[in-house]
Formats: sequence, structure tokens, C-alpha cells
Amino acid sequence: MKTLGLLIALFSSISAFATTGTIESYFSPSADKHDKVVHLYLQNNCYQEVMVATRSQNPNGIWETKGYMRLFPGQVIPNGDMINNIYYLNAFTIDGRVRWEGEHQFEIHSRPVRALLVELPKEYGGNWTTVLYCY
Repeated sequence: MKTLGLLIALFSSISAFATTGTIESYFSPSADKHDKVVHLYLQNNCYQEVMVATRSQNPNGIWETKGYMRLFPGQVIPNGDMINNIYYLNAFTIDGRVRWEGEHQFEIHSRPVRALLVELPKEYGGNWTTVLYCY
């Protein structure tokens, strides 16, 4: 827990010098053609580790915050299931030079963080992967 606090403090202190990373989301069919749930995956396409947190609405209709999770370069992890087509994302590289944040906000361990609103097409359930790029 102490390490997470230090990472957040480090991120906050050097964010003025950071660049903004980009994201791209893509769809892959689910085994169930009538699947209305979004199965979200996160992929790190950067040259270094990324810390990522998300906030989404689970299939029971409850908003959940997940994170910070460490993604190694090239790693893909499942982030859970959602019932709607939006979620919020906050992420940063371990050195703090690249970050993904926006105008929205949610809390991680009682601390507010700025977040991107990620919107997927409404007509698709199934598997979605959001890829984080450092350029």
C-alpha cells in the first residue's frame, strides 16, 4: 500500500512533464453470438510497465473501480465484464513520462484521479481489448 502511495505521489509531481498516450479499442467475437455483456481486456503496447486503473459498471449494475494494476510491455489482462459501453481509465508509465487521463474523475484509495471516458460502440457485446500506446 505504501508503494502505491509513492507511485501516485511520484506521478503527481512529474505529470507536468509527461506526454499523453493514446488508446485504441478493438472487438473480437464472443463464443456466444447473443452475448450482450462486454468482456473488457487491457493491453500494454508500450516499451515499459504501465499502471492502470478503471471504473466500469459490472453486469449487476454496480459501478466498480479496479486498479492500479501493473501491465508489463506486451501483456494483455482481463479487466472484467461490463453491461454498458463506457468506462473510465487512468494510467501512467512507471517513469511517469506518459499518462492517460482526461476531464473525468474517479477515486482510487480515497484519492481523486483524472480519467479518460472510453466509449465503445453500443451495438456490440463480446470481447473488447483497449490497447495503450506510448506515442
